[in-house]
Amino acid sequence: NSPRIVGGDDVTPHELPYQLLVMVRQVGTDGGTFCGGVALKSNFILTAAHCTVGADPNHILVIGGVHELMNKFETTRQATEGVRNIIHPNYFADPSKGIIRNDISIVKVSPSLRFNSYIQPIKLSTSRTSSGAKSGIISGWGCTNQNMDKCKGTENGLHLPTVLQKLNVSIWTDVRCKDKLRGVQILDSHICVGGLESEGACLGDSGGPLVGVENGHKFLQLDHRCREKTLPC
Repeated sequence: NSPRIVGGDDVTPHELPYQLLVMVRQVGTDGGTFCGGVALKSNFILTAAHCTVGADPNHILVIGGVHELMNKFETTRQATEGVRNIIHPNYFADPSKGIIRNDISIVKVSPSLRFNSYIQPIKLSTSRTSSGAKSGIISGWGCTNQNMDKCKGTENGLHLPTVLQKLNVSIWTDVRCKDKLRGVQILDSHICVGGLESEGACLGDSGGPLVGVENGHKFLQLDHRCREKTLPC
């Protein structure tokens, strides 16, 4: 029930202090789903709309300072809850047709996160194209198995990583992206990235950041969602 960085590397503890864990509790159960996210400000979190759409704000738990996914006793952690769930007004998704638009959610949280060396806001790029970044980093705690059935829980074991994972990816041109993703609607607002055939982001990594890298500087390009094997994000 968890919406993977596949082929990624373990992150040095708190190397990526902008990475947040976003959990959405399911009413009437002990379970839920999780995604990634980043802090825009101490009380505003960016994640993917498909992670929080339909959720009551107080069912959204945001945790910063996380390294080991299952270690609830990490002293670096800070937890806060949603008080407002703002879905992009033009969000639309039809996975069967390969269509997803404006997959953006901003969650207002309370209490505010306290920024320190373990939890930091993300640095924003000024525009989609002005950065000129040709490479980036994706990160998350999602499933690490290429077998999607295992990642979706239809087979035993979800293959979740012990610690936060990261993967270096190439940022593709629109022309290359459209050539690889024929039949999928590619909008001007989309950014396409790709790794090797067996590498990429998927279930559980949704909502986490694609951070562009240029001249040693890192900045948010967008929040990413899943990929299928052999295809780019």
